[in-house]
Amino acid sequence: MRVVYRLTVLLVLVACLVLTASGVLTVRSEAVMFERSMIEDARLNGQTLRSALQEVARSQGFAAVEGLVSSARPGKLEFRCLAAPSQGSGEDALTAAELASLKREGELIQIRRASPGQLRLYLPLELEGAPAALLEVRESLQREEEFLAKSIRRIAGATVVLVVLLGGVAFWLGVRVVGRPLELLREKAKRIGLGDLEGPVEVDQHDEIGQLAAAMNDMCTQLAGEMNQRQAAEAQLRHAERLATVGKLASGLAHELGTPLNVVVGRALEVVEHPECPAECAQAAQIVVDQAERMSTIVRQLLDFARRGLPRSESIELGALLQGLTHLIEPLARRRGVELALTRVGPSAWRVRGDPAQLEQAITNVALNGIQSMSEGGRLSISLESKDALRPGARAPERCAVITIRDEGAGIAAELLPQIFEPFFTTKDVGEGTGLGLAVAHGIVSDHGGWISVESVEDQGSVFEVHLPEEATQ
Repeated sequence: MRVVYRLTVLLVLVACLVLTASGVLTVRSEAVMFERSMIEDARLNGQTLRSALQEVARSQGFAAVEGLVSSARPGKLEFRCLAAPSQGSGEDALTAAELASLKREGELIQIRRASPGQLRLYLPLELEGAPAALLEVRESLQREEEFLAKSIRRIAGATVVLVVLLGGVAFWLGVRVVGRPLELLREKAKRIGLGDLEGPVEVDQHDEIGQLAAAMNDMCTQLAGEMNQRQAAEAQLRHAERLATVGKLASGLAHELGTPLNVVVGRALEVVEHPECPAECAQAAQIVVDQAERMSTIVRQLLDFARRGLPRSESIELGALLQGLTHLIEPLARRRGVELALTRVGPSAWRVRGDPAQLEQAITNVALNGIQSMSEGGRLSISLESKDALRPGARAPERCAVITIRDEGAGIAAELLPQIFEPFFTTKDVGEGTGLGLAVAHGIVSDHGGWISVESVEDQGSVFEVHLPEEATQ
């Protein structure tokens, strides 16, 4: 509020100076006008008296004039006759310069401010039978002094009232337009300094202060967005560090388990294939083989996740790749009661560049995920087409070969879709998967410059689309 106080005091001081200067000029102007009016009145009275005295001297003689002058009573207007221009003494005496001006101008006007203030008018007076004389007319300045005193009081009162009103209005406007908004901005700045970016400052003004408030709100919005991005980046970095650690542990564990598992599978197969092995023993050995192979699959996935390197770059004909992949996964699909259909496989001209083994692994993982989601059987269709697709975060579409894998499984809840490509995340029952299949597929496709999009409805199935940039034609 100190800004408001300073502005108010400054405005009041300026108003005082302006009104005081205006009052002084007004009083001076009124004093000049009043003096001019008094001079005109004195001149008119003097000329009238001179004419009257000259008429009396002509008709009654000089003695009558002297009697008339001596009988005049003191009042607001006084007059007397000076027998000679040099008559008078002290302050009443006329100087030589004044007598010369009187002779030249035909009149002499004096304004004497010393108390009592008087206006004096001297006129030459020529009377019959008498020497040259002067007519002196005196008028008191008391009326002027009273008039100017009233004017000063009136102007001073008006000045005080205007200054008080102006100060009050200026203070009220300052608080409303400047003080309160600045206080809100100051509190908002304090909250920003403490890290509180919530709650915009509300200043309903269309001026610089309003623009400052809007800019501060925009700044808070941007800071909040950048803070969220930074926190997300930090969380992702911590997650990546944890994944790197887990990857190293998984790599070491898979390496250590690989050889023992191969030994277990080999020994169990010997038991199964031994001709003298009882049926119950052979069945138990087959269970050991199946579970060991399952463990080998998990170990292989861990190794794929931990050791995935840069893909080779060669031209791949996707139609042939999908046909070969279908033959590989068909036995598993048949065991789970899933019908496998390869539809709309385009011409061999649809090619991409990359590592055939890695792409086959990625598409196989997605297809196996669909097969495993259909616990009661169903249909898994795989199709291939070429179309313009918009990459997430991009503005312009690009030409891609799109592999669509559609299942009729349990589907995925909408709130879980953003997490399905995270390592070790799975919606399957315990023992059904490691949560690495889709993560590995996502990583391989990303390494090949593509992306995977997902649409899913619970209890209706899911649609995975693998987008891969088409190879440029020569």
